[in-house]
Amino acid sequence: MATLLGCGEKKSKLDPAWDGVNETYTPLKKKKEKDFDPQIRVSDEMLREMAEHLFILQENTSEELKISEGLTFGVTLLHYVGQMGNITLNSSQINKLVDGFEKLIEKPVDEKIKFVLNQIDTLTFRKLPGGRCRIRLQGKYKEGIVYMINQDGDGSTAVKKIKYFQAKNGSEVELNIVDTLQERQELHEFVKDTGKRDSIHKDIPRYIEDYFHIESPSPIIKMKFEGMIVRVLTDTMWKNIDFRFKFGWSIPLFRIGEKKIPGIMFFLKKNFAKTKISLDQ
Repeated sequence: MATLLGCGEKKSKLDPAWDGVNETYTPLKKKKEKDFDPQIRVSDEMLREMAEHLFILQENTSEELKISEGLTFGVTLLHYVGQMGNITLNSSQINKLVDGFEKLIEKPVDEKIKFVLNQIDTLTFRKLPGGRCRIRLQGKYKEGIVYMINQDGDGSTAVKKIKYFQAKNGSEVELNIVDTLQERQELHEFVKDTGKRDSIHKDIPRYIEDYFHIESPSPIIKMKFEGMIVRVLTDTMWKNIDFRFKFGWSIPLFRIGEKKIPGIMFFLKKNFAKTKISLDQ
């Protein structure tokens, strides 16, 4: 069975690629799934608004930022599902909901998003006060959910490559809309206050204030994580380091004029090591 390796170990069976059906991965015992009729318990007005926002995000996804904007689309989609109430979706139900959203936006969901969703056995949504929601993930494999990134560092930090993301079984993410001055100020300070260990795209702190003043099709969403890691190759003595996701932000369609800017960023921690990264692909 393949597992993630600790700091200093030379090789992981997850590198350099993982296709979701590798025989070295151990499928969990399949549970009997109940038939599902995806009844979306929201008003027609909200449903139209969701469809419109998702269509705009999908329609304007750029090829050069396919990963970043694909993830912001996925976060926005999860946020909307989380507003429907306390529900648990199994894999076939997730597929039916995706099919339903594809019909609403009249366009297929990105294959990279589907690749991640196809590794999920169940998603449990819990609606929280203030428009927040908490999502618990259970994968089909003992290794959880894995997504290869393979983004090279820009050479200015200790980060040489961001290799892959892993959500362990039972991991959770909490989503919260950024809509107050205090919440925007927190994001502003996060991107402005960067150090040598951080790898934030240079245009994010440069244009974040401008983004606050434009009308976006979907809200900025803050994410808080439990049980998720990213494997990073560094030029330190430890080489490969598995950083834990602590929190991050999803900024949909980060555009200032014709400039396209990555809209997904995270704060990562490993013991005393901390870093901020953006996904610039």
